[in-house]
Amino acid sequence: MKNLICLLALPLVLIFSCSSAKEELDETVNMLTLGPWTVTLNYEDEDLDGVFEEFGDDCEKDDRWEFYTNNTLRQDLGLVLCDPDDDPNFFIAADWELQNNQQDLIIKYGFDDIRFRIVSLTSNEMVLNIIDSANPSGVFTHRVVLQR
Repeated sequence: MKNLICLLALPLVLIFSCSSAKEELDETVNMLTLGPWTVTLNYEDEDLDGVFEEFGDDCEKDDRWEFYTNNTLRQDLGLVLCDPDDDPNFFIAADWELQNNQQDLIIKYGFDDIRFRIVSLTSNEMVLNIIDSANPSGVFTHRVVLQR
């Protein structure tokens, strides 16, 4: 009798666990695609001690990333240009996907992919660590903070 109850309960467990994983994916996609993100901080851990220090130019701190539900991404330079000769209408188009149980965000720029580990994601802030493709299980050396 116990085996019969377990056998009948198994499909329900599978349905609810699959539903939960899909809901988690949908929530992550919804947060990513809710609207444009603006880069607010770039960090680097040069000496690999786990302490990130701010780096980069101020002109990079207003670059915009916009994720779309069709898994495309548009990145533009924002209002403050690093070079006055830069075209303010210039943008980069890319594709994106989530992997590793929605922990990794992969941005595909043609032949070059950049992998990010999602450190945190809310409707107002996203923190990403760049995964070193040569040492994907190693320490993180760069971090990007984006806000809405």
